Amino acid sequence: MAKKFSNALAVVLLLIGLVAALPLTGVFTKATCTWETSTQTTTSLAPGDKALTSLALLVRSGDAALTPALRADLIEGLKSRGVTDIADNPVTWPRADVTVTEVSGRYTPFYAPLTMRTRVILDRKKGGGGVHAVDATIEVTGRCTGLVGKDEWMAGPRRHVVAAVLDRLMPATPAR
Repeated sequence: MAKKFSNALAVVLLLIGLVAALPLTGVFTKATCTWETSTQTTTSLAPGDKALTSLALLVRSGDAALTPALRADLIEGLKSRGVTDIADNPVTWPRADVTVTEVSGRYTPFYAPLTMRTRVILDRKKGGGGVHAVDATIEVTGRCTGLVGKDEWMAGPRRHVVAAVLDRLMPATPAR
């Protein structure tokens, strides 16, 4: 009886090991992620507004891994759109404040939903009378199905947030 039990236990452990090794084989690595972006804008730049060439960029979130990745993506995007001087100084004007206010989701390797809400505020000058040049809330929602890594799961919404923030900070046809 004990021998049958130990043989059955060995088979079960072997099957668990094989299932755990499947991601390493590349057989079941196809993941599908779908993301939707919605934006609520209180104030925004007009297409004729003067383009930004310098900017103080403040990026905040409650996640120690998300903040530097989001900041690096934003800096890369801003530079590609013509912003030459980006400072990390809260008293420099104009100033963009990008704050991730909510990240809710549950990561599992085969089904991973996520909602990321971000607020972006742009002030062109000090003491603007409480009126921001840009004040928008961006929400990205979606999910990944299939075998997905945690980095890939977070990168999708981050890319959508960066694109939406850049669209709010840099009008489509800015005047130079």
